[in-house]
Amino acid sequence: MRKLDWPPPPVSGGFGFPLGFVVAIGVTIVAVAAGATAQPVRSVVLLALAVAVISAVTTLPAALATAAVSWGLHDSFVLGRTGGLVFNAGAAGAAVVLVGTAVTVVAIAGTVRMVLARRRSILPDGPGEGVVAHGNATKEGDSRPPDGGRIKGA
Repeated sequence: MRKLDWPPPPVSGGFGFPLGFVVAIGVTIVAVAAGATAQPVRSVVLLALAVAVISAVTTLPAALATAAVSWGLHDSFVLGRTGGLVFNAGAAGAAVVLVGTAVTVVAIAGTVRMVLARRRSILPDGPGEGVVAHGNATKEGDSRPPDGGRIKGA
């Protein structure tokens, strides 16, 4: 069985988690200022979008850590409103949504990166490698026309 070669994400986990941490804080501040304490679903949706963006460009551990921080911020400042954790059905639902978003987006982004890397490795590097550029090439595999590619009359 052939081993899958997953290309690395563009942002390493060592930078992805701090980036996710800052983004989650910013999103939570904006959500609370926009009145998400009265509509907690808005906060979950905004934080899920932030987790999705971070998850698309970083590693699974960094994405999961971002989801955990996002849940903590949502739970503490949107549901709890005073910085204390609240454990209720809304908090559990938010945790499921944020972790599910992180795992799903990391898997999709990794698959896309793998497919793109595989396509890049299959495609030839230039027009002279395995591609006949002109229909009147002199022999099989020759990418130049017999006249050297000069324009007639020039």
